[in-house]
Amino acid sequence: MDMDGVILRHPKAITHVSRQCVHYVAQKLVIDHPSAYKLNKLLYQRFGHTLLGLERLYDYDLEKTVPEFNDYVYPSYLLGHIVWTTKEDPIWTDMRKDLAVLLDACDHQGIPVHVFSNAPEVWCRMALSQMNVDPLRFGSILSSGDAVVQCSLKPQKVVYKKVRKHLETKYGVSDLDLYFIDDSFHNLVPVMDQPKWRAIHMDKDKLRTKNHYLTSIHTLRDLTELI
Repeated sequence: MDMDGVILRHPKAITHVSRQCVHYVAQKLVIDHPSAYKLNKLLYQRFGHTLLGLERLYDYDLEKTVPEFNDYVYPSYLLGHIVWTTKEDPIWTDMRKDLAVLLDACDHQGIPVHVFSNAPEVWCRMALSQMNVDPLRFGSILSSGDAVVQCSLKPQKVVYKKVRKHLETKYGVSDLDLYFIDDSFHNLVPVMDQPKWRAIHMDKDKLRTKNHYLTSIHTLRDLTELI
């Protein structure tokens, strides 16, 4: 499952990350922030990730820009600041409860759960820590810049192949049935027609279910619907 938007769903966290992306684009391309905001939105809508758009349009090298992007967009102080300024917000309690219920149910049934995120591993671990969830409850944290995913990013097709290979090697089983939960439709498209993948869209408003094209995708409002 994805981190931002699925496990970590606090709107202020998502807003801060989005702002950091805009600042990054403004800095890299030396443009004003209103222009960077529009361009970042366009890159995300067209390519599924800011860096993939910069790679395609400006010939950026992901091997160099992924670590740089992660350090800039996900600085270590950011999540702690967000948690401190929102610590009384009941959203945190709801997120912890939903995740705990799901992990307990999966543990009971012997179903391993993994994080699969474009955010760096350090951000994922900090998020789990702030939610009082032991990262060891997850089979693995697969994220951009790590040894498995490397500098690949969702929705690049190659990253899904890397994840499948890693999990099948980890469990010594070929043709694993994988259930993938993401809040970005872009990230679900590459596996919609793939055997042994089940795409699940996290959409708290369930706005997309009216689209006949998405009939093969299950849509969730919250994680407890999986139980």
